[in-house]
Amino acid sequence: MFMRWRGYMIIKKVPPEDRDMLRRKLLAWELVGAGSENGGRQNWGMNRRWYGDYLSQENMDPEYNTTVQDIRTKDGVNNIIFSSKMLKINKFKKTSDRLLLISEKKIYKLDDKKSKVMRGENLSDVVGLSCGTKDDQLVVIHMKDKNDLVACLTAPQGQDWVGELTALLAMAKNKEPFKVKVTDEIHCYMGSKSQTIFIQQDPTSNMPMFKKSKTGFMFTYP
Repeated sequence: MFMRWRGYMIIKKVPPEDRDMLRRKLLAWELVGAGSENGGRQNWGMNRRWYGDYLSQENMDPEYNTTVQDIRTKDGVNNIIFSSKMLKINKFKKTSDRLLLISEKKIYKLDDKKSKVMRGENLSDVVGLSCGTKDDQLVVIHMKDKNDLVACLTAPQGQDWVGELTALLAMAKNKEPFKVKVTDEIHCYMGSKSQTIFIQQDPTSNMPMFKKSKTGFMFTYP
């Protein structure tokens, strides 16, 4: 009872427009921060302001804006809760630059050149998320059909978007099962085939990279 009252008093001091962000940060702390199993990530974006729809802050081409409007109309939603550029790897272990866009109902993969929808999945088909323990921006969004989305978010240097994305997905899932795992050895499925991803920092590298391995691939980051 005391802790609930104390939490209420803390939230009461926060400006009304920032309370939703605070709730997301508290949830991220539980899922991927120090409140999670095994201590969570080294950095999860606690000390910065969260915006969610990051592509809306960039000078995107008219085709992208048209696609976003089509998605809003088709899904019957007003908000894009998260968007980002990403480096994606597919089941053939080929990498490509893509756009990640998440509405209140679906998760989309867009072509980064023409902004066309390449894949759209219901959020109800998302079952979990895995990420690393350090500052890497790798995320694996686990799907019911065992065709997981494996990608590195293209966040500015020094910023972490993984915690924010995790909290947004968990809140969108509401009370549906959503399992989060923080580990540098991620097990996933790509095209229904089991893969293992090892995450490792490479100080000699200036960009994130995926390298093939016998059991899946190695993800390295600067």
